[in-house]
Amino acid sequence: MQANNEKTNLELYYEWINKNSNKNKVGIKIKKIVSTLVKELKSNKDYYFNHKEANKTISFIEKSCFHTTGEYNKQNFKLELWQKAFLEALYGFYDKKTNLRRFKEALLIVGRGNGKTALASAIALKSLILDNEANAELYSIATKRDQAKRVYEEMRRMIFINPNLNKILKVKRDKIEFIHNNSFFQPLSSETKTLDGLNPYFVVLDEVAMMEKRDIYDVMRTATAKRKDYLMLLITTNGSIRENIFDERYSYAEKVLENTIKDNKFLPWIYELDERNEWKNFNNLYKANPNLGISKYIDNFKAEWQEALITPTQQPNFLIKHCNLKSNLDSALFSRLDLETKNNKIINTDEYLIKNRICTIGIDLSKTNDLSAVVFLIPNLDTNEFILLSQFFMPEARIIEKTTEDKIPYKLYQEQGTLTLCKGEEINISEIVNYIINIMKKYNLICYGIGYDTFNSYLLKQHLDNVGFYLINNLIRFGVRTISPIIKALKLEFDDNKFVFNQNPLLKLHFNNVDVLIDEEKENMMPIKRSKNKRIDGFIALLFAYKIFRDNKDRIYIELYKIYSQI
Repeated sequence: MQANNEKTNLELYYEWINKNSNKNKVGIKIKKIVSTLVKELKSNKDYYFNHKEANKTISFIEKSCFHTTGEYNKQNFKLELWQKAFLEALYGFYDKKTNLRRFKEALLIVGRGNGKTALASAIALKSLILDNEANAELYSIATKRDQAKRVYEEMRRMIFINPNLNKILKVKRDKIEFIHNNSFFQPLSSETKTLDGLNPYFVVLDEVAMMEKRDIYDVMRTATAKRKDYLMLLITTNGSIRENIFDERYSYAEKVLENTIKDNKFLPWIYELDERNEWKNFNNLYKANPNLGISKYIDNFKAEWQEALITPTQQPNFLIKHCNLKSNLDSALFSRLDLETKNNKIINTDEYLIKNRICTIGIDLSKTNDLSAVVFLIPNLDTNEFILLSQFFMPEARIIEKTTEDKIPYKLYQEQGTLTLCKGEEINISEIVNYIINIMKKYNLICYGIGYDTFNSYLLKQHLDNVGFYLINNLIRFGVRTISPIIKALKLEFDDNKFVFNQNPLLKLHFNNVDVLIDEEKENMMPIKRSKNKRIDGFIALLFAYKIFRDNKDRIYIELYKIYSQI
């Protein structure tokens, strides 16, 4: 039990929070949970605070666990005040009736680089050794096995540093065993063939925001029911995958904090910015990064923050991973200002700039009753630019419906010549192929490749083969490894004013509708529509044409020099 004259770390943290609230260093959710728990230290009729048990956890981690990387390598794990307060909350409250630990599930959300994996690893070691749970099964769970093994690898390094731990724990390739209690820790992933039959006592779910499906959480949650004193520890930064288990548990945490759901066994511990626009003030970033200046170096982080301020494509990942702001868009790839002021050059399409040139072609073939796009990309050595010829296709019977749905004046674009209406209710692939043939004949273009996605690819390929394009049509798999480097390169060309849109308003509109989805680990980009009816077909078609150009760049430039030498 707590000594009367001894302040808990929760109380000390509460005092620190009150002192620093006006410095924008503490978020609303942390204030709320700490304030609630401090009140409950002495006034909760159902639970009591056991200072001895809480201190046992803190003492074990600081004396037996070690930092394993960087400048603190092989130094004792020094817990910060926020970490001690979290551990006290997790291990200090006990049920008066059962004398079992109060909290059975905890959600810790904190920005990247704040030591959450190291903390989870130390907690796992404590649970394995000190909890006296017979035949305990402890697991780290993640979507991918490599992610799941991060906690295991951190534990393994801590064990090898500490000879006392090395004596009592047996480290295997994928398992850590505590023979004395017949217990073990093991990393698992959703790739594991079966998770049935497990009897988990402790589960850490690493990077919950990256879990697309909730199955693995549900399986482990159900399995823990076999243990009276189990603990599920969910640790994560925010993520870009929506409608997943993270969103569900985050929403649940908000309701617990708001007291609209009564769940005394769930501990929400969330570090995040309170408002989206707060990130532009560096001091506000402490709200999501309690270890800023400790495990997260201020100078390095400030440089990354300053770069994100002036680089729109880097902002989405920064806001998600360092500010814990929820987003599935992440951000517009092209700013409205850039779309209004860049790449606005106009040329006469009958001039020599287009005729007798080399081109690549991209096709984005939509559903049969939707919008499709074709883009010719024509490199121009004289000006070091890419001239774009683009055309869109839509079923004539759908124009009124699509005009209403998309709020776009498609009839006007048809009258201006940038939209072709296919008779009937479906896109006619023959009309798209005929358009390509006519443009190539009109300007005597040499095509180095036609790129298109797998969707409806069989019919499109058949049509292209039938008119003699069988050697140069290219099926492009629309995956992150294929597309991400092309998006980044295309964005650089756009920023350098290398594209001549030639006043095709529909193509620019599609550029305006492009948002990017950022891969958390590798920072890859995937284009997505800003919303359901915001079309990006023209952008995707250009992306395919640009990929073909990049894949054949050397050969294309050799041929271009030959052509230019004859002009």
